[in-house]
Formats: sequence, structure tokens, C-alpha cells
Amino acid sequence: MACLAGTVSDDPFLDVSRQDYEFHDLLSFEVLDSIMAQRCLFVAGQALDNLEANARRLDAEPKIGEGAAWNASHVIMVKLAKCHGWLLLHRSFHGKIESLRKEGKVSDASLRVLESLYHLFTISHIEDSLGDFLEGNVLAPSQSQLIHEAPQALLLKLRPEVVCLVDAFAHDDYSLNSAIGADDGDVYNRLYEMAKGSPFNDTQEGPAWDDLLKPFLTRRGRKAKL
Repeated sequence: MACLAGTVSDDPFLDVSRQDYEFHDLLSFEVLDSIMAQRCLFVAGQALDNLEANARRLDAEPKIGEGAAWNASHVIMVKLAKCHGWLLLHRSFHGKIESLRKEGKVSDASLRVLESLYHLFTISHIEDSLGDFLEGNVLAPSQSQLIHEAPQALLLKLRPEVVCLVDAFAHDDYSLNSAIGADDGDVYNRLYEMAKGSPFNDTQEGPAWDDLLKPFLTRRGRKAKL
């Protein structure tokens, strides 16, 4: 808020919008934290402008009551809260990894996997919300391709660990309710049994054949091309 009010002389974040990043740069906590924090600052500025505009607009309507400007600004305020929440999640994820590193209870190999997962978590969010980062000049349009490519590179890096990462959640078969990922690993037999139990497979043609599809496909001499 001090930045918004103009009481801070120096920008507390890195100037990310003028840097030509490469993939390895996005693996830096300082760079990712600056990108996420500046997006929050940009949305906070939008929220402040929106709040002030609503306050001026509603000033001529005293019957609406105090707090009307805040009520009229709920949409942007919710967006700001979400941005702040994502920033906290990003920092908490990294902070927990650093705590595990200091405790020395987790192997270096496991820490490297967790770091890749953390990078995927944050960069995927940046990609999903890329419009905010571009609109706020946090990232330059020329950096968009890198943001799109980074998650793909991280997914390839994590691919050998995916089964272990999924198993680490320890979801039971009842909660998953899926043939894929069941504890016994018998995927194909489970898929076959689930298909046999589906009401769509009770008849050769399916439940909608006689009432809908057959009349439509055979009317006026029309023949099905199936």
C-alpha cells in the first residue's frame, strides 16, 4: 500500500519486464517471487482506482449508505484476494522446501523433485493468468513463449517421478473411484468390468437406439454410414 500511495522511493521488486529471461532464470525464487508480487501490486492498483471511482460515482447518492463503494468494488477485491492467496501459496511452498533442507531429514534427490514441483506450480499459475502479467507490464509479450514452454520442460523433468508423487497423496480406491490408479494396478480388467456395468452397454445398440437414433437414421430411406 505504501507503493500505491507513492511513499516508497524505490521499487521493492526486481525490474522483471526488461529482462530477457531464459528457462533457468525462472527456476530462481527471487525472479518468480518478484513476478508474483508485482502482479499483486498491479491488481491492488486496479482495485484502488476502482474503489475511488465508485466512491466518486456514489457520492451523489447518500441514501445508498456508507460502504456502498466497497460493495460496488467486490469483483476486483475478490480478484485481488485471489492474487494475494496465490502469492502466499507460492512463498509457503518454497519456504517449506527450505525448511526441509535445513532440517536435513529429506534426501537431496527428493528435494530436487519437490523444487521442480514447486516451479511447475508457480509457473503454471503464471501461464494460466498470463493476461494479468502482460497487462501490468510485469512480463513483456516477447516472454510469453518462454512461459508457455517452461511447464512442458518441467513436466518432462518430473515424468519419471509422477507415479511416486501421485502415490504420495495416499488416496484410497474408494475416494478415487477410478479404474485408473487403483491400488492393485489392474487397469485393464477394471476398465472392462466398469464398462460392462455401464447402462449404456446393456444392449448392443445402446439405450437411445430404438427411440431416437434408428428412426432418425432410417427415415425417408436414409441409411446409416456407420
